[in-house]
Amino acid sequence: NPDGTEKWRFGAGGGVDSSPAIAEDGTIYFGVLGPGTDKGRVYAVNPNGTEKWHFDTGFWVYESPAIGDDGTVYVSSRDNRVYALYPNNGTLKWKFGMGNWPGSPAIADDETIYVASLDRNLYAIYPNGTLKWKHSGIEWGSLNTPSIAEDGTIYIGGRHFYAINPDGTRKWTFELSGDFEVKTSSAVSADGTIYFGATAALSRGDIIAVNSDGT
Repeated sequence: NPDGTEKWRFGAGGGVDSSPAIAEDGTIYFGVLGPGTDKGRVYAVNPNGTEKWHFDTGFWVYESPAIGDDGTVYVSSRDNRVYALYPNNGTLKWKFGMGNWPGSPAIADDETIYVASLDRNLYAIYPNGTLKWKHSGIEWGSLNTPSIAEDGTIYIGGRHFYAINPDGTRKWTFELSGDFEVKTSSAVSADGTIYFGATAALSRGDIIAVNSDGT
């Protein structure tokens, strides 16, 4: 509640590491590490705290879901797949396989779904589940959620920080020094400045601001 008192509690049967996504009708979607040691689950919970439905994946769901304009729920699982689920009953719409763990999806204005992966690729997926394009060369791979600028540029961090055009070509690369790598999603300001966090061997961290031209 707004006053800090508990409104309800939902037992998920496993660890919840993902942030929830909330649909326009108030349904709350989130992923679970479990049930069991080798499964993942996506829950849809009603605003009153009761279960609407759940969908099981082949391995843990660490990443946060995203919701399309038509209500489709997109979620990544560490079984190396991205799932699209119907919002009314949680049945499978399609699934898309990758070469390693995928990060959380981001959805563009044209409903293209962007997902980075530890297989060193950034994927653009049509709303029907087919591949639009794949951009290779995201050094060290990434589990960060892509950020999308107003002009459609996609930003993703890995060993370095990358700007990708909407057609899948590389716009620019901002190289990090030493053993730094990007460990956060980026935020894009109204003037186009991109902000992100980078760490070096988990011993220190920097907040970096980059201009829209990559300088």
